[in-house]
Amino acid sequence: MTRPLKRHKNYAELLIAALLTRLTWRYYGRKFPGIQNLKPLQLKDHKTLKVEGTPDAFVRLITWCAQLEDFKHNQRKNLIKFQTLDPKEQYEEIRDTLSTLAKYEVIQSNQQRRHGYSKPMWDFSLSLPHRPSPQNEQKILRSLFGEGKVWDQRKSKYHDNLEKAKRRKTKERVNFAVTAQKAFCQAMATEVIPHFPDRLSNYTKEALTGLADIIVPLETAIKLPSVDAKDHGPLLLSVGRVYLAQQQLDEAQNAFEECLTLKLNRTLAADSRHWLGIIHHQRGNYNLAQQYFTKALGQRTQLHGEKHPDVAASTHALAELFSDRGQFPEAETQFERARSLYEAIYGKKHSRVACVLNGLAALYSKTDRREQAESLYNKALDILIQKSDAEAYPHLAATQQGLGNLHLYRGEYHKAEQFHQDAINVIEEFYGPNHPNLAVHKASLALTYKTLGRLTEAIELYQECIKSLNSTYGNNHPQVGMYLSDLAWLISQESNELDKLKLAVSFFHKSLSILTPVLDPNHPSIRNARKGLNVLYGRIGNRE
Repeated sequence: MTRPLKRHKNYAELLIAALLTRLTWRYYGRKFPGIQNLKPLQLKDHKTLKVEGTPDAFVRLITWCAQLEDFKHNQRKNLIKFQTLDPKEQYEEIRDTLSTLAKYEVIQSNQQRRHGYSKPMWDFSLSLPHRPSPQNEQKILRSLFGEGKVWDQRKSKYHDNLEKAKRRKTKERVNFAVTAQKAFCQAMATEVIPHFPDRLSNYTKEALTGLADIIVPLETAIKLPSVDAKDHGPLLLSVGRVYLAQQQLDEAQNAFEECLTLKLNRTLAADSRHWLGIIHHQRGNYNLAQQYFTKALGQRTQLHGEKHPDVAASTHALAELFSDRGQFPEAETQFERARSLYEAIYGKKHSRVACVLNGLAALYSKTDRREQAESLYNKALDILIQKSDAEAYPHLAATQQGLGNLHLYRGEYHKAEQFHQDAINVIEEFYGPNHPNLAVHKASLALTYKTLGRLTEAIELYQECIKSLNSTYGNNHPQVGMYLSDLAWLISQESNELDKLKLAVSFFHKSLSILTPVLDPNHPSIRNARKGLNVLYGRIGNRE
């Protein structure tokens, strides 16, 4: 049972007073009765008291001293408290007091059981502030137990050391946790991330399913306060790429922007800007996308030189953006540069070369250079059909779409339909049935249906495309604007009802409100929507 420390101090003073009484009594030759289990006291170097005895022996010593008038007078307060205890409690109090004296290092003890003794024998020494004598016993006691003296000093030191030890243990526990967290984050950054796909086209539905088990610990690693800065950036970048592949654009953007604010190194900053450009391109924020791509391209070129995969990737991304904006001369320049870089880095038969050929061929189709476009699509197809890797196969969809559009232009409608349906099957197989990339291919198939006169099926496909893009990117994405214009044309061709014509007019207006802020004024989609409005205004005017 733990005793109050104030009582320990009282009983410690009582015990030391009894020991001093016996020491000085014997020291001056006076006869002191023998006490069982208490060996004769010794005084070393005039100031060090050597004591050996059991707690019950010390109780008997105190009891004997209590018969002396001077002792009773000087220790009356401590004695009154002590004498109210029964023998068992007195034993426990003295035992606990000895433990406290040793704990506070007032005495230097060596508690042990001795052969022939039923109770522990205390063997300790006490350094006295003065040479003991009957005249200075009280002076010694005041030096030991007075306010702010030895007992209080040692007690304070003990508790200070105790607090330091607690803080040290807490720190050690924290350090252990921090070390474990850092090891976990480092393992994620060095052992897991390198196995992530390095291109968005590789994040197929199977790849994302395979990553599902490590996405949660990866996100956990990012949030740990103890993650090293050198690991934090790659972790954020990888999580952002997975979010982007899952089309969770807000989460991806947050991850890349946070990575950019870390200011760890220029490589991470350039990578973050590249991926932010991808996000803003997908969202239809073309001005922001161009700023990010241009900055990333400049940084990557400065860091790696011209012939580097990252430089080629940023060049290619900028080319696709210019093409979507209708800035065809700039797009063509960047496509040719990206093609040259990829061929120099990977060779002419690599799937990334085929990907650039698809983009350049699409640009040729938009600028009425269809023979050149077909030649490039066929080159891309020759490369891709010889590849069995997961990176190559998804690009077949773009090639098939392009060839389908060319067959449509030539009036080979059934071939066009087959190419577009094959492209949709590829996208669904690799990315699942709800991927926004499906919208592009469904729109191409809708255009084929329109040409075949299957207007109802075409309208349904465009409505599916717009719904899919709205759910992913919102209502103001440029692709939504383009499809609204196409849908308006279809509605005006399917019906001559006034309500339907007015609905088509509203779609053209909505299309222009989306496209005008982000596209070149002479972009074919803007010209097409304006033309549609003029035609419908004429038809409606004739009706009204």
